[in-house]
Amino acid sequence: MAESFVIQEVNKLNLKDGEYIVVAGGILDALGIRVTKDVDLVVTDEVYERLKNEGWEEIERNYGEKKKTVLVRGVYEIDTFWIDGSGKLSLEKLLKESQLVGGVTFVNLGMLLRWKKWANREKDQRDIKLIEQFLEENQ
Repeated sequence: MAESFVIQEVNKLNLKDGEYIVVAGGILDALGIRVTKDVDLVVTDEVYERLKNEGWEEIERNYGEKKKTVLVRGVYEIDTFWIDGSGKLSLEKLLKESQLVGGVTFVNLGMLLRWKKWANREKDQRDIKLIEQFLEENQ
């Protein structure tokens, strides 16, 4: 199997272990569950500031009633936390529920499944079915 798009794109950033985690659908691409063409990362404050100083665009995103500022460039969206029903999830907390795929750190499928059930958008409902099917087939 060819290396996933997300793994290739994360490797281009040359981030160190503990400085980042791939969130959202990235793990689905890395495990061959479904293809994605964007890369969502939570990074340390230091990495965020470095990328901002390197000219990454900082924009405001709306997530339901929550607004947050993120860095964007090409296929990437970068933040210093992830939001779920309990509020802000720090990089430190996310790393406790991570898994390595191809040398890249991702939120694990269990955490993503919980997040998808919380977000519960139409695309999340499709992903929930794919994740549950994958987990059942790979027990």
